[in-house]
Amino acid sequence: MAPGSDSTAMSDPARVLESSRRDALFVAALWIGSCIYTVGFAACFAYRSDPRPPLILGIPTWVVWGILAPWAVCLAATCWYAFRGMRDEELGEDDGSP
Repeated sequence: MAPGSDSTAMSDPARVLESSRRDALFVAALWIGSCIYTVGFAACFAYRSDPRPPLILGIPTWVVWGILAPWAVCLAATCWYAFRGMRDEELGEDDGSP
């Protein structure tokens, strides 16, 4: 979009494309960030030669903080974005053709 142009002047397909691109970038950034954290955390803490690793509710701590915690953060961020960050774009009139 050119600087100073009005977003209402964009065509409907351009608004839908811009919205879809923003949503895809959010998901990709969240996925890449959580993947880097999970792999890095597991590489540092999962391969220790401790015969009895510390547990949280019967689950090794590296699993809780390296897998379950990022999963919960991703779930919360995705729900927040789905309910607050995403916008519906008008797709136009349906002409009835398949």
